[in-house]
Amino acid sequence: MFFEMILPFVTNIVLLLSLSIVYSIYSIHSRVPTYVRKLIMGGAISVIGFIVMSYPYETAPGIFFDGRSIVMITSGMYFGPLPTIMGGLSLGTYRLVLGGAGTIPGLIEIILPGVVGLVWRSKRLKQGSNDYDHITILEQYMLIFGTQAVVLLVGYLFPNQIPYTIINQIFLPIMIIHPLGGLGISLFMLANRKNFFTNQKINETKIKYDTLFNNSSAASFLYDPETKKYTDVNQTAIDIYGYTHDEFLTLGISDLNPLPSNEIDRLIDKAVNEEKNYFIAKHITKHGDVITVESHTSVIELDNKKHLYLSTRDISHRLKEKHQFETMELQLKTALSSIHDGVILTNKYGEIELVNETAKEMINPTHDLINRSITEAVRFYFNDNTDLVEIMERVVTDLQSVTFDQTTLVQDKSNEHIYVNVSISPLVNQTEDLTGTILILRDVTLEKEQYEQIEFISQHDSVTNLYNRFFLEEEIKRLNT
Repeated sequence: MFFEMILPFVTNIVLLLSLSIVYSIYSIHSRVPTYVRKLIMGGAISVIGFIVMSYPYETAPGIFFDGRSIVMITSGMYFGPLPTIMGGLSLGTYRLVLGGAGTIPGLIEIILPGVVGLVWRSKRLKQGSNDYDHITILEQYMLIFGTQAVVLLVGYLFPNQIPYTIINQIFLPIMIIHPLGGLGISLFMLANRKNFFTNQKINETKIKYDTLFNNSSAASFLYDPETKKYTDVNQTAIDIYGYTHDEFLTLGISDLNPLPSNEIDRLIDKAVNEEKNYFIAKHITKHGDVITVESHTSVIELDNKKHLYLSTRDISHRLKEKHQFETMELQLKTALSSIHDGVILTNKYGEIELVNETAKEMINPTHDLINRSITEAVRFYFNDNTDLVEIMERVVTDLQSVTFDQTTLVQDKSNEHIYVNVSISPLVNQTEDLTGTILILRDVTLEKEQYEQIEFISQHDSVTNLYNRFFLEEEIKRLNT
């Protein structure tokens, strides 16, 4: 008698394993449109539910027990709302067609587990997440066990349809077999889901890596430190070095770098151990050209094996330009140091970048002038009371030079003033974009004093220092208006 009662329940659990297989297929065929997958899953749940309900344990006409509650709760937990609702409607309709005394409790046995499964899914399974370590075996078992217990206890509310003696008779076998079977199905589906999202994340990462690797403007290499060979290169590397992709796979770093092999091995060890990730080296192309390159390295793991990723750029042209720039800068500094006029160069933001010794002597600064704002570092007082800020704004806006004669310049340390002629001009590049300004200062203090002295002599008597006839005649002309 006991075996006859247990056999249908065990058969139901075996049949329910097909639900796990369907879920596994759902994960594998992820390229199928979502709504199509949902419809297929809903149909599969309906078919499996029909089969499960075809092997019940019938205690009396119209009163039978099967694994439909496990079908519905696991569907809600892992398949989502649409498949669960489709399956619930199909199984509910089938139960109504079967009819009998236990129809209402039978419908509750379909609806309640489905709702519980969906609620659990919304709270515990977040879309796109693949971290399911927080979902324990005990949690899954207690969810299924508790739902099954509530479903059976609901039967006590309908004594006219299901006698208490029948529920008492099947309570223990169902509470042992169904939760354990449901737990097995849940564990399988959860592991399958975790593997699916993990593989999806790996594939997405691989796609991003392939895109960055192949579309990079730098020459990219994958290097195997064990075989000392390249395992992959991008098109940029092929274009720069002249080797084909297949030829590169037979080469290693030592085939490009003329350094001794032991020195190359030492540097590779530093890169693999992440002690150093930036290198500048000479490389030889297939055609014998020598280029200077800079490489940034990082360690990545592919197929459970460490590889070295190298992003390499040809900096030969940049080094040549840098050398030319340094030579020009040296020549400019030499030229400026030999000029007797003060010269100040600023960038387009008005910050001083270069100042010669003559200008320093004129300004007599208390602090270093480099990187300071010209409007703060130099104190000019123009004859027309114009502010230096306004003048600089006019120069950089109109891109026109301005000149001021006999402008007062106050020296920082001594706080004394001298007179200078000031010329401020914009500096523009080939595209006529502003790059900075240049200020030329000429000390005219002595000239001004000499001019004033000559003017005094021409207007005063040398003995009495009184105004002379020349001054009188000039004043008469001035006043005769």
